[in-house]
Amino acid sequence: MLTKNIIYFLIYFLTIGCNSKQKNSVDKSNSSIDLNITEKPSQKNSFIIRNKNENLTSFVEKFKNKIYGNNTNYSLNHQIIESNNWLDGKSTIIVFIDVPKEDEYEDYISVEGYMLFSVDKINYNKIKIDTYNPEGNQAIIKSIFFADSQKSKTKDLVVISSWKQSLKNTTEGTIYETRFYRKVNQESKLIYLQEISKHFGTSFDGQREGEKLSAKFKTPSEIKSELKRIGY
Repeated sequence: MLTKNIIYFLIYFLTIGCNSKQKNSVDKSNSSIDLNITEKPSQKNSFIIRNKNENLTSFVEKFKNKIYGNNTNYSLNHQIIESNNWLDGKSTIIVFIDVPKEDEYEDYISVEGYMLFSVDKINYNKIKIDTYNPEGNQAIIKSIFFADSQKSKTKDLVVISSWKQSLKNTTEGTIYETRFYRKVNQESKLIYLQEISKHFGTSFDGQREGEKLSAKFKTPSEIKSELKRIGY
Protein backbone atom coordinates (compact mmCIF):
# COMPACT_ATOMS: atom_id res chain seq x y z
CA MET A 1 0.00 0.00 0.00
CA LEU A 2 2.83 2.37 0.86
CA THR A 3 4.48 1.66 -2.48
CA LYS A 4 1.24 2.45 -4.29
CA ASN A 5 0.94 5.80 -2.46
CA ILE A 6 4.49 6.68 -3.37
CA ILE A 7 3.76 5.99 -7.04
CA TYR A 8 0.67 8.24 -6.91
CA PHE A 9 2.73 10.98 -5.23
CA LEU A 10 5.42 10.82 -7.91
CA ILE A 11 2.81 10.99 -10.69
CA TYR A 12 1.19 14.04 -9.02
CA PHE A 13 4.58 15.77 -8.55
CA LEU A 14 5.60 15.24 -12.17
CA THR A 15 2.23 16.55 -13.41
CA ILE A 16 2.54 19.74 -11.35
CA GLY A 17 6.09 20.27 -12.58
CA CYS A 18 5.09 19.95 -16.26
CA ASN A 19 2.20 22.36 -15.84
CA SER A 20 4.50 24.85 -14.15
CA LYS A 21 6.98 24.71 -17.03
CA GLN A 22 4.20 25.18 -19.59
CA LYS A 23 2.89 28.19 -17.69
CA ASN A 24 6.34 29.77 -17.51
CA SER A 25 6.87 29.29 -21.25
CA VAL A 26 3.53 31.00 -22.00
CA ASP A 27 4.42 33.92 -19.73
CA LYS A 28 7.70 34.47 -21.59
CA SER A 29 5.95 34.29 -24.95
CA ASN A 30 3.37 36.88 -23.89
CA SER A 31 6.16 39.15 -22.64
CA SER A 32 7.95 39.10 -25.97
CA ILE A 33 4.69 39.79 -27.81
CA ASP A 34 4.06 42.84 -25.62
CA LEU A 35 7.53 44.16 -26.42
CA ASN A 36 6.94 43.75 -30.15
CA ILE A 37 3.64 45.62 -29.95
CA THR A 38 5.11 48.58 -28.07
CA GLU A 39 8.02 49.00 -30.49
CA LYS A 40 7.13 51.67 -33.03
CA PRO A 41 7.86 50.89 -36.70
CA SER A 42 9.75 54.18 -37.09
CA GLN A 43 12.23 53.03 -34.42
CA LYS A 44 13.18 49.89 -36.30
CA ASN A 45 16.28 49.91 -38.45
CA SER A 46 15.29 48.65 -41.91
CA PHE A 47 16.78 48.74 -45.39
CA ILE A 48 15.23 50.65 -48.29
CA ILE A 49 16.04 49.36 -51.76
CA ARG A 50 17.02 51.83 -54.47
CA ASN A 51 16.52 50.18 -57.84
CA LYS A 52 19.16 50.44 -60.53
CA ASN A 53 18.92 53.82 -62.35
CA GLU A 54 16.13 54.99 -59.98
CA ASN A 55 16.26 58.78 -59.78
CA LEU A 56 16.51 60.66 -56.49
CA THR A 57 12.96 62.05 -56.48
CA SER A 58 11.38 58.66 -57.12
CA PHE A 59 13.49 56.98 -54.44
CA VAL A 60 12.64 59.59 -51.79
CA GLU A 61 8.95 59.36 -52.66
CA LYS A 62 9.12 55.59 -52.19
CA PHE A 63 10.84 56.08 -48.84
CA LYS A 64 8.24 58.65 -47.74
CA ASN A 65 5.41 56.27 -48.62
CA LYS A 66 7.13 53.45 -46.74
CA ILE A 67 7.35 55.55 -43.58
CA TYR A 68 4.05 57.45 -43.68
CA GLY A 69 1.89 55.66 -46.26
CA ASN A 70 0.53 57.07 -49.51
CA ASN A 71 -0.55 60.41 -48.05
CA THR A 72 -0.19 63.49 -50.25
CA ASN A 73 -0.32 65.79 -47.18
CA TYR A 74 3.21 64.72 -46.25
CA SER A 75 5.24 67.13 -48.36
CA LEU A 76 8.93 67.98 -48.50
CA ASN A 77 10.01 70.91 -46.34
CA HIS A 78 13.37 71.41 -48.07
CA GLN A 79 15.05 70.46 -51.29
CA ILE A 80 16.46 66.91 -51.17
CA ILE A 81 20.20 66.80 -50.53
CA GLU A 82 22.42 64.01 -51.91
CA SER A 83 26.16 63.88 -51.30
CA ASN A 84 28.92 61.37 -52.01
CA ASN A 85 31.57 63.32 -50.10
CA TRP A 86 30.55 62.77 -46.48
CA LEU A 87 30.83 59.05 -45.66
CA ASP A 88 33.80 57.60 -47.53
CA GLY A 89 32.30 58.24 -50.95
CA LYS A 90 28.98 56.56 -50.12
CA SER A 91 25.71 58.09 -51.22
CA THR A 92 24.06 60.07 -48.40
CA ILE A 93 20.56 61.50 -48.85
CA ILE A 94 18.99 64.02 -46.46
CA VAL A 95 15.29 64.76 -46.52
CA PHE A 96 12.97 66.82 -44.29
CA ILE A 97 9.23 66.11 -44.38
CA ASP A 98 6.21 68.09 -43.17
CA VAL A 99 4.17 65.75 -40.96
CA PRO A 100 0.59 66.78 -40.03
CA LYS A 101 -0.25 65.98 -36.40
CA GLU A 102 -2.95 66.74 -33.90
CA ASP A 103 -3.48 66.82 -30.17
CA GLU A 104 -6.46 67.63 -27.97
CA TYR A 105 -6.06 71.36 -28.64
CA GLU A 106 -5.11 71.86 -32.29
CA ASP A 107 -3.78 70.51 -35.56
CA TYR A 108 -0.17 71.34 -36.35
CA ILE A 109 2.77 70.39 -38.56
CA SER A 110 6.06 68.97 -37.30
CA VAL A 111 9.10 68.64 -39.51
CA GLU A 112 10.88 65.28 -39.36
CA GLY A 113 14.35 64.82 -40.82
CA TYR A 114 15.87 61.59 -42.12
CA MET A 115 19.25 60.54 -43.46
CA LEU A 116 19.53 57.65 -45.92
CA PHE A 117 23.00 56.23 -46.57
CA SER A 118 24.04 53.42 -48.90
CA VAL A 119 25.40 50.22 -47.42
CA ASP A 120 25.89 48.53 -50.80
CA LYS A 121 24.86 49.09 -54.42
CA ILE A 122 21.09 48.96 -53.81
CA ASN A 123 20.40 48.97 -50.06
CA TYR A 124 20.07 52.16 -48.03
CA ASN A 125 19.84 52.46 -44.28
CA LYS A 126 17.85 55.20 -42.54
CA ILE A 127 18.62 57.41 -39.56
CA LYS A 128 16.07 59.69 -37.91
CA ILE A 129 17.83 63.07 -37.65
CA ASP A 130 15.42 65.04 -35.49
CA THR A 131 11.91 66.46 -35.12
CA TYR A 132 11.33 70.21 -35.40
CA ASN A 133 8.10 71.21 -33.69
CA PRO A 134 6.20 74.50 -34.18
CA GLU A 135 7.18 77.68 -32.36
CA GLY A 136 4.16 79.83 -33.08
CA ASN A 137 4.39 78.67 -36.70
CA GLN A 138 5.77 75.52 -38.27
CA ALA A 139 9.51 75.15 -38.74
CA ILE A 140 11.16 75.91 -42.07
CA ILE A 141 14.51 74.25 -42.81
CA LYS A 142 16.64 77.06 -44.24
CA SER A 143 20.02 75.37 -44.83
CA ILE A 144 21.63 71.92 -44.64
CA PHE A 145 25.40 71.59 -44.93
CA PHE A 146 28.53 69.92 -43.51
CA ALA A 147 31.15 71.66 -41.41
CA ASP A 148 34.16 70.98 -39.17
CA SER A 149 33.29 71.25 -35.50
CA GLN A 150 34.97 70.03 -32.31
CA LYS A 151 38.01 69.04 -34.42
CA SER A 152 36.53 65.72 -35.53
CA LYS A 153 37.89 63.65 -38.42
CA THR A 154 34.52 63.65 -40.20
CA LYS A 155 32.53 66.79 -40.90
CA ASP A 156 29.32 67.17 -38.94
CA LEU A 157 25.82 67.76 -40.26
CA VAL A 158 24.53 71.29 -39.63
CA VAL A 159 20.87 72.32 -39.93
CA ILE A 160 19.64 75.91 -39.80
CA SER A 161 15.91 76.14 -39.09
CA SER A 162 13.56 79.09 -38.73
CA TRP A 163 10.10 79.98 -37.45
CA LYS A 164 8.11 83.01 -38.61
CA GLN A 165 6.81 85.19 -35.74
CA SER A 166 3.97 87.69 -35.98
CA LEU A 167 2.12 89.28 -33.07
CA LYS A 168 -0.02 92.35 -33.73
CA ASN A 169 1.73 95.61 -32.78
CA THR A 170 4.53 93.84 -30.91
CA THR A 171 6.50 91.29 -32.97
CA GLU A 172 7.32 90.76 -36.63
CA GLY A 173 10.29 88.64 -37.63
CA THR A 174 11.91 85.20 -37.60
CA ILE A 175 13.50 82.91 -35.02
CA TYR A 176 16.68 81.14 -36.22
CA GLU A 177 18.26 78.06 -34.68
CA THR A 178 21.37 76.02 -35.54
CA ARG A 179 21.76 72.35 -34.64
CA PHE A 180 24.82 70.12 -35.12
CA TYR A 181 24.72 66.32 -35.52
CA ARG A 182 27.45 63.69 -35.79
CA LYS A 183 27.32 60.20 -37.27
CA VAL A 184 29.21 58.00 -34.84
CA ASN A 185 29.34 54.64 -36.61
CA GLN A 186 28.22 52.73 -39.67
CA GLU A 187 25.31 51.02 -37.96
CA SER A 188 22.70 53.77 -37.87
CA LYS A 189 23.30 56.30 -35.16
CA LEU A 190 23.36 60.07 -35.20
CA ILE A 191 23.99 62.15 -32.08
CA TYR A 192 23.00 65.73 -31.36
CA LEU A 193 26.04 67.86 -30.45
CA GLN A 194 24.67 69.86 -27.57
CA GLU A 195 27.69 71.99 -26.65
CA ILE A 196 28.43 73.43 -30.09
CA SER A 197 24.71 73.78 -30.88
CA LYS A 198 24.25 75.76 -27.67
CA HIS A 199 27.09 78.09 -28.70
CA PHE A 200 25.14 79.16 -31.79
CA GLY A 201 21.79 78.84 -30.07
CA THR A 202 18.52 80.51 -31.00
CA SER A 203 18.13 84.16 -31.95
CA PHE A 204 15.48 86.54 -33.27
CA ASP A 205 15.68 88.69 -36.39
CA GLY A 206 13.13 91.48 -36.86
CA GLN A 207 11.07 93.95 -34.83
CA ARG A 208 10.09 93.20 -31.24
CA GLU A 209 8.27 95.74 -29.09
CA GLY A 210 9.64 98.62 -31.12
CA GLU A 211 13.23 97.38 -31.07
CA LYS A 212 15.04 96.17 -34.18
CA LEU A 213 16.99 92.96 -33.54
CA SER A 214 19.37 91.07 -35.80
CA ALA A 215 20.11 87.34 -35.62
CA LYS A 216 23.85 86.71 -35.71
CA PHE A 217 23.77 83.28 -37.37
CA LYS A 218 21.38 82.89 -40.30
CA THR A 219 23.53 81.49 -43.12
CA PRO A 220 26.14 78.73 -43.64
CA SER A 221 28.85 81.34 -44.25
CA GLU A 222 28.15 83.02 -40.90
CA ILE A 223 28.26 79.63 -39.14
CA LYS A 224 31.53 78.62 -40.80
CA SER A 225 33.14 81.98 -40.02
CA GLU A 226 32.26 81.60 -36.35
CA LEU A 227 33.60 78.03 -36.29
CA LYS A 228 36.87 79.29 -37.72
CA ARG A 229 36.98 82.13 -35.18
CA ILE A 230 36.65 79.74 -32.24
CA GLY A 231 39.32 77.43 -33.59
CA TYR A 232 37.65 74.76 -35.75
